[in-house]
Amino acid sequence: MTYRVVYTAAARTDLQEIANYFRNAAGNVVAQATTNKIVEKIETLGVRPKRQRLRRELDPELRAVPVGNYMIFYRVEADIVSIVRILHGSQNISDKLLR
Repeated sequence: MTYRVVYTAAARTDLQEIANYFRNAAGNVVAQATTNKIVEKIETLGVRPKRQRLRRELDPELRAVPVGNYMIFYRVEADIVSIVRILHGSQNISDKLLR
């Protein structure tokens, strides 16, 4: 079964902010490489998205997958993978950030 991957508005904003940060800190090439790496990992969730463990301490249906220093938080519902947030691992990640 293949799942359709969709981004929430918050996840799209997160990805844009990551790109902007790297563009300002290290230039366009690094920004593009970093965002490409994140998007490529997200695209793999279209197949077997339930392979990642549930993060019940944050939300009963939430899952997460790491990519570099970032965590991609997502939910699986029917045939859709919903990307909820893309957050740096050093952040104090709480259920409030994931609403």
